[in-house]
Amino acid sequence: MELNIVGPCTTQTSYGLVTLNLVKELSRDHTVSLISLGQPEHHPHFPVEKELQRGKFASRDNYCVRIFHQHSLDLFCGKPVGFPIFELDRFTPQEYHHVNSCEKLISCSKWAQQVVHRESSLVPLGVDLDLFKPSPTFNKKPVFLHIGKVEVRKHSREIVDCFAEEFKDEDVELWLAWDNIFTGNDDWNRYAVKKLGSKVRIMPRMDYLQVPKMIQAADAVISLSSAEGWNLPILEGMACGKWTIATNCTGQTEFIDDSVHQIEVDEMDWAFDGVFFDGKVGKWYTIGEKQTTQFKLHLRSIFNNITEGKLNKATRLRAQEFSWQESAKKLVACLN
Repeated sequence: MELNIVGPCTTQTSYGLVTLNLVKELSRDHTVSLISLGQPEHHPHFPVEKELQRGKFASRDNYCVRIFHQHSLDLFCGKPVGFPIFELDRFTPQEYHHVNSCEKLISCSKWAQQVVHRESSLVPLGVDLDLFKPSPTFNKKPVFLHIGKVEVRKHSREIVDCFAEEFKDEDVELWLAWDNIFTGNDDWNRYAVKKLGSKVRIMPRMDYLQVPKMIQAADAVISLSSAEGWNLPILEGMACGKWTIATNCTGQTEFIDDSVHQIEVDEMDWAFDGVFFDGKVGKWYTIGEKQTTQFKLHLRSIFNNITEGKLNKATRLRAQEFSWQESAKKLVACLN
């Protein structure tokens, strides 16, 4: 098949990683023309130079899959196929117009299929199982890892606060890979250090190939989000066989199962953070006292498992059901 892909070509955002991983797998058996949104990053793990060159002469007779926000599905080079990845429970009229203008639509979760209010094909995202795989850890203390840009939606402050409340005296560490390239996070770093002192380690932004090594070095990967389009870091942590905590809501419900320590949510609020969400469009799930209590209980349970030397093989088994190879196959199938 010949097809065109439009999306960010960077390892610095989730949209970019989805684009690069899908193009890498699709190019094994198909002819892909890649049109980058923004300046493309040339990374040795994602050799897409041929696809980018081909994208300069992309045929408009091909299907064109655009991987980006739901409010930006208006520019295509070919027969329009929208692949929006989003967090909230509803769209604006303009966003619904964009998704309805596509010839075909792709969703990465059954939850997303319910939000778009039109027929869409299910193409779950994946994980590189060769990069993200179990590896022995040799920590002298339990290490919990949180990956995700610091923001209200991901409840970065609550993660720090809960960790400080639950582990007052224990010898334990929290690694925060929460760099926000859009807003910066110096104030957040100072807050985390003030609350946790020597128990916290602020991780620097790193090359993509260093991320699996960081996850492998930790004992658990944790999240406390009100909403996620997918949540690549949690699936990557599962692929590495780590104990994981995640909220049972939105896009990540496609892959989390009983191997994950789940936080149950029920109530919703209008999504507002004063930066990315204005409180006028959609809702996300409330993270209140009920949820933070669950979170601390899960932290304690995992801490006990780690100190007792218990491993979590079930998360790896679940993650093996979600490879980028399988994502590419399902994407092609929905275009045929």
